[in-house]
Amino acid sequence: MANRGVKIIGMGAVSSIGVGIDATLESLRSGRSGIGPIKNCATTIDVPAGEVGLTDNEMAGLLGLRPHRHSRTTLLATLAAREAIGEAGLAPDTLKKAALISSTTTGGMRETPLFYAPYAKGEGMGPLSHAWRHPTANHTDEMASALGIGGWRTTISTACSSGANAILTGAMMIESGMAETVVAGGADALCAFTLGGFNSLKILSGEACHPLSEGRDGLNLGEGAAYVVMTADEGKPSCGWLSGWRNTNDAYHQTAMSDDGAGCRASMRGAMEKAGIGPSGIGYINLHGTATPNNDQTEMAAIEAVWGGKIPFFGSTKGLTGHTLAASGALEAVFCLLALRERMAWASAGLTTPMEGHPPALGSNGPLEAEYALSNSLGFGGNCTSLIFRKA
Repeated sequence: MANRGVKIIGMGAVSSIGVGIDATLESLRSGRSGIGPIKNCATTIDVPAGEVGLTDNEMAGLLGLRPHRHSRTTLLATLAAREAIGEAGLAPDTLKKAALISSTTTGGMRETPLFYAPYAKGEGMGPLSHAWRHPTANHTDEMASALGIGGWRTTISTACSSGANAILTGAMMIESGMAETVVAGGADALCAFTLGGFNSLKILSGEACHPLSEGRDGLNLGEGAAYVVMTADEGKPSCGWLSGWRNTNDAYHQTAMSDDGAGCRASMRGAMEKAGIGPSGIGYINLHGTATPNNDQTEMAAIEAVWGGKIPFFGSTKGLTGHTLAASGALEAVFCLLALRERMAWASAGLTTPMEGHPPALGSNGPLEAEYALSNSLGFGGNCTSLIFRKA
């Protein structure tokens, strides 16, 4: 029997393809990529990335916050969550009791060198505020303060599945009666540390990435944030439902997936079991699809094992946004909700020659008459999460 799931009443998004849902949707419809030269992040690594086109001061101005007092991760998170709260129409009294579950991998790492660099040169410490913004939980505390969210809060960091796991955790809190209203999602800012780390793994592409393509040679990093508001309030209008979810871990390798995609296979099947539907019920799959040789090959192996020869529309949107790390699962949750609302399956951006031996991903946007969409988020260490959304 199908599970109605947890009601979603608001969503907000910020990424290189748009600040806000309207701008994001316009880019999804047109296939406009936000990947280009890095302009605002101090790095010696010359690769393209999906950078949000606002400075920290501009974001602080939009939020009415004092410049130079918050990490870029905090600013991205607060901007996206504010939009979700606005769409949900949450009153201040509701926000005071709402739970907040945010996620990040970089936290305040972008600003940490401003504290550490003078110290490393023997010039004494930099501003201490940059040190206390480093921990991942700092952005959650600061956005809660800025937005007036006063309930229980926590921060999740499970690599690239973090945003999806934040949403999953929020849904479990609603379902169990632990919370009436939850704001959940993720945020990450581009920083030199993560650019250097991914570069050391030799999985950064020197050009705009080509997910699910035969000639793919690596990913583009990106930055952004996305949040959804979930509620147990029956009277609130819905913009979609989270009907199924599952988190698994294949514990295969620190940075690679198992060849047969065992973890992803299990998370997709578990999410469908929770939703009470079979593979034929899914009309669109948003793949994790990073454009690395390992990820795309193993994720497709998992999908083929679950769907056989009857795979629904599928593709990757990371050719538009880049890989936004903790934010990616939350951003792509929003993309799935928009796909169901707009009745449009999003093209696999950057697709060139389809992967040999596999069905081709969507080369262009296509009409979508479906009730359910599935989103995969696959993190380092084998942490795999699948979310299933049902249209309003």
